[in-house]
Amino acid sequence: EDGSDKLNRQSSFEVAPRVYCEKGLGQDARDCGYGGYISLSEHDMSNGTDFAIKLDYETNNDQAERISFEFSYIKNIFDGAGEIATKVGGDLRGNTALTQSVSLTF
Repeated sequence: EDGSDKLNRQSSFEVAPRVYCEKGLGQDARDCGYGGYISLSEHDMSNGTDFAIKLDYETNNDQAERISFEFSYIKNIFDGAGEIATKVGGDLRGNTALTQSVSLTF
């Protein structure tokens, strides 16, 4: 691997905590909780691809926990005028999702 390959790659690491409190219309009780996500991604500018891994956690007043993960791959098409995205994810309850999308900018 030469130095020019490193110049074409850009990596990022994100940590995003969150706190929330909500009250439904006509309800007396509030639902409050906290959580956040950790994400690691790499963008390769030489071929227009992005890889990302994301782990998300959340809990609330009722101690209901939600943990999920997602892996995504995005490829630029038509010289950056669009992209093809594939995402695979799941959670601890066994729910899984696979999405494939194509977007074009006019």
